Amino acid sequence: MKHIALRRCFSRHTAELLRPCDPDVIIFSGERTHLFSDQVHQTLPDATPVMTLHYAHRLGADREALALEEVRHVLDTWRPKSR
Repeated sequence: MKHIALRRCFSRHTAELLRPCDPDVIIFSGERTHLFSDQVHQTLPDATPVMTLHYAHRLGADREALALEEVRHVLDTWRPKSR
């Protein structure tokens, strides 16, 4: 039930806040935020999604370093949209 309410909140409020920002990259931090990637893609189809760990994960320093490398790779290789 909680996810249904959050999805409704996204479509009513968050999507309208994101559209004018028109970001090139959106970082989803934590598995619960990953659930919104489809909705964000529908709202901002040209934005590049980056899935990463929650800031308070418990997977250890090695997994964190790998996740940060993945984020850095995306940020180093994306190309800004023509505006």
